[in-house]
Amino acid sequence: MTMTDLLRRANAPGRPGKLVTMVTAGLAGVAVVGVLYFLAAVSAEEALRPMYDPVQRTISELAVGRYGFLQISAFVALGLSLLALPAGLWRRLRATVLSRLGLCLIALGGVASFVAAAFPTDLRNAAVATVSGQIHATTAGAGYACLITAMLLLSLHFRGDLRWRPIHLPSSGLTLLGIAALLSLAVAGDSSVAGLLQRLMVVPLLTWVILTGIHAMRISAAARREAAERVTR
Repeated sequence: MTMTDLLRRANAPGRPGKLVTMVTAGLAGVAVVGVLYFLAAVSAEEALRPMYDPVQRTISELAVGRYGFLQISAFVALGLSLLALPAGLWRRLRATVLSRLGLCLIALGGVASFVAAAFPTDLRNAAVATVSGQIHATTAGAGYACLITAMLLLSLHFRGDLRWRPIHLPSSGLTLLGIAALLSLAVAGDSSVAGLLQRLMVVPLLTWVILTGIHAMRISAAARREAAERVTR
């Protein structure tokens, strides 16, 4: 095949759309798998540490100790997930201020997850606060804020985007749960239920990522079926 043939195929009608569809589905799949790995790694670490109390201890504290590498890998997987999702949705969401800002904030949340992996937190009630622990706490708080704000912006966008309207209500509900949990965690501070409150916040956030990723894959699948039907006509 000559270079001319390659250029002709690359510029053939419908080919860019097929490429966008494949890339969107692939990146959305990466986002979903990354979140599932994060949840599995956290569950595995909790099972390996019978003395670890998830009601008092935060998820980040799992990165400290013998099996800390599992939690570090979970943060990396989550970071990849939060970078893959906006990359995949960039061409699938109608371009508005809300959608573009929301996707950028998700990506910032992904960067925050990588920083959290690089700088482990301090254990609860540690005698001395380390620089690593301070960086982790600041970055984690910023990451949560970015993701929840992104959820709010995109939930508002979904209402006016026909292809995304079916998940507007569940997206909005998960956003409200995340905001309520974040406010509760901020009020409670470093209390004896800090771990529980953090998990009550993390669950709706990660569920939202899975919901959005699966819906993106559904949209891509529908686009592939429509393209196949046009070819057979």
